[in-house]
Formats: sequence, C-alpha cells, structure tokens
Amino acid sequence: MYLHFLEEGSKASIKAASVAVAAVLFLIIALPILALGAAVVA
Repeated sequence: MYLHFLEEGSKASIKAASVAVAAVLFLIIALPILALGAAVVA
C-alpha cells in the first residue's frame, strides 16, 4: 500500500514538474513576443 502510494506520488510530481517546465518555456517564448507586440503598437 505504502509503496503503491509512493509510485502514485512520484507520477503526480513528475507530471507537475513537466507542467511547470512547459509553463516556464512558454513564458520565456511568449514574453518577448508580447513585448515586441506592445512596442509595435505603442
């Protein structure tokens, strides 16, 4: 039971970590594009 819980927990943490990495990469890519767009509009 305890080992099964550890396996489920590690899966959840890996999923959360991959989502966090994806969010950071998205921000790194999206922020300069948004800044350029704002500079062009302004």
